[in-house]
Amino acid sequence: MDITIKLPDDFAEKVAQKIIELTEDSKPVRTRLKINRDTDISIDSIKPNTFYNTQEASCLLDKSQRTISKYVLDNVLIGTRNGRSWLIKGSEILNFINGDDE
Repeated sequence: MDITIKLPDDFAEKVAQKIIELTEDSKPVRTRLKINRDTDISIDSIKPNTFYNTQEASCLLDKSQRTISKYVLDNVLIGTRNGRSWLIKGSEILNFINGDDE
């Protein structure tokens, strides 16, 4: 079964113009997935009951993501498996900072 929808001739042009307007006026939004080493995450902003992925934990602890993953595998940091990634509770990160920071 084929379904055909007839759109106005200038529909694509209007959509393209609206996209341009929206992107010109908007500011970039930082998502949890796009955090890099230059972000402004600070130790003071760690919430004990929030889970952080290895990328966020690496920024907070100034370690590589690989090192954070190794800490979790070696039980230096306690993490929870979420699919193929690890989540580390903020309280664990704070304990690590206040305890034996390598």
